Amino acid sequence: MESSDDRRKFTRINVPLYFRPARRRLPRRQVVDIGLGGARVYSDEPLAVGARFEIELFLPDNTSLTCLTEVVWARAIEGGNPANFDIGLQFLDVPPAAIEQLQALLGV
Repeated sequence: MESSDDRRKFTRINVPLYFRPARRRLPRRQVVDIGLGGARVYSDEPLAVGARFEIELFLPDNTSLTCLTEVVWARAIEGGNPANFDIGLQFLDVPPAAIEQLQALLGV
């Protein structure tokens, strides 16, 4: 079986980013890794594959950007450490200015 790494169209890297669902006052969670096509994040809430929602990404320069994502995979983390779920998000709608910020951050 192909791993999720083998199916990726974009390289992902680990950078110091945080996220939360957009327009919600939830605590920020660290992004595990990110690329132009999506991100891997941790969540304490179960998210269904196919669920779509906006996230707010907090960048190292203290700016943020909002983009529409879709859950493409979700796995429970045994023992709930560092969170209850490991989630793969695909970016569906990223504003052009946000794409430029991501490209600069990722060095592409």
